[in-house]
Amino acid sequence: AQDATEIYISGDVVDDANTFNWLPYTEFIRVRLNLGYEEKSVQVQFRDYAKNLSETATATIIFERALISSQDADDPTDDDEIYHAGQLIQLLVTEAQGSTELDGMIQIKSQLAAYDSELQKLNNVGGGTYTYLWKTTGLEEAPDYIVNATFTSITGIIIDTRPLIITIDNDPPTDVNILINSDAPVTPLRSVSLTLSAAGAAEMFISGDVVDDTNTFEWVLYSTSLLVNLTERDGEKEVQVRFRDAAKNESDIATDTIKLDRTAPSAIRILIEGGKTYTDARTVILTLEAKNSTEMFISGDVVNDATTFEWIPYASTQKVTLQVGDGEKTV
Repeated sequence: AQDATEIYISGDVVDDANTFNWLPYTEFIRVRLNLGYEEKSVQVQFRDYAKNLSETATATIIFERALISSQDADDPTDDDEIYHAGQLIQLLVTEAQGSTELDGMIQIKSQLAAYDSELQKLNNVGGGTYTYLWKTTGLEEAPDYIVNATFTSITGIIIDTRPLIITIDNDPPTDVNILINSDAPVTPLRSVSLTLSAAGAAEMFISGDVVDDTNTFEWVLYSTSLLVNLTERDGEKEVQVRFRDAAKNESDIATDTIKLDRTAPSAIRILIEGGKTYTDARTVILTLEAKNSTEMFISGDVVNDATTFEWIPYASTQKVTLQVGDGEKTV
């Protein structure tokens, strides 16, 4: 503060030698906040040699002496406060000053689920960390499981924590579905596109006749489309998918199949008019053979119509019209 010679600090601070009285002006001063996890407000006024008072300046901060967090006891990476009944949840309460001589209690309540754990003693594991293992078997689904913890020091000081809100979600993803290459029956390529859907899904697990890579055989983030590679050998392939939500509830398995066929038709033969050398008619009958064929493309010295110069279903015979003009014709 320009021209200031004294300062007066007040608000949510402990009354000591640095607060609630006029002190010589300084740019830095240490104060202690009052106990409690709520927002704290600190005010300061300045005055000059003539005792002219400045306006009050205010700053706020949220003070948390102890913090509650949660994680799955078997999977510490699952720490999003969304779980399903049956998980063993480790509740951790960390005291900011690392105190090891506190008496800690914890309680979990849900009004919607009519649940009350009653007061439970926290386990002191050292370094200012206290834990409690919460068994959630049989709990009803509700978004309002509120966790509160309280510490009492050896001098009788009570330290409260900010509540932690946990959701118990017991409903798995629904309407699960998978399509390979938009439900095509066959593919000539090992790389295929999956179309995926599931209501309420957060993750998915792809398995089956697919190559093990970063997208398969492990839980990955939910997506409505995904490229995977089918296993090497030609034939019928099945791809499975499971979905799970943020609470790790798993859906039923959805499957789809596709045939991998990379073998071209073989034993190919074509005869015009049964193998005749000459014909006096422009309209002729083709006799066709091709092992493992499903489509055919007829071209050459023939009229362009609905049966030529485009892919049509395979047939052992096909009528075509030769182009105008005598001479040798190639089909």
